[in-house]
Amino acid sequence: LSFSQNPHALYKSLRNEYSSKLKRLNSILKICKSYKVYIFGAGNYGMFIHTFLSLNNIDVAAFCDNSIHKQHKTIQNLPVLSPAETLSQKEDSYYIITATKYIQEITHQLIQLGVAQEQITFYNEGIDMYLLKEFE
Repeated sequence: LSFSQNPHALYKSLRNEYSSKLKRLNSILKICKSYKVYIFGAGNYGMFIHTFLSLNNIDVAAFCDNSIHKQHKTIQNLPVLSPAETLSQKEDSYYIITATKYIQEITHQLIQLGVAQEQITFYNEGIDMYLLKEFE
């Protein structure tokens, strides 16, 4: 049975997906209130998470990215640092990985740099501008 034959199924699927994203964002928000936040990944997902956190009065310290072409630039008025440059206060830091690939490799990289596993999460559930309206 396709969505075109059953539009209610499409609505239900989209509603469940939206609800799942909203729950994930809320869980990230709760954690970030206690930490200095770094967003790992200075692409579209990273900018979405930064906007989301800003709407909720969470200050983000910086983006961090492995791309030397992005490092030492500014995106959304935040510096883009190398991962090593974010480690000065790693005990009080929290990392949100926004890459759509290499999540395990980035997590391993941060752990190798001395960041605790509990201080790392990821968001790769998509960009949905309607989700931002929930927090305006």
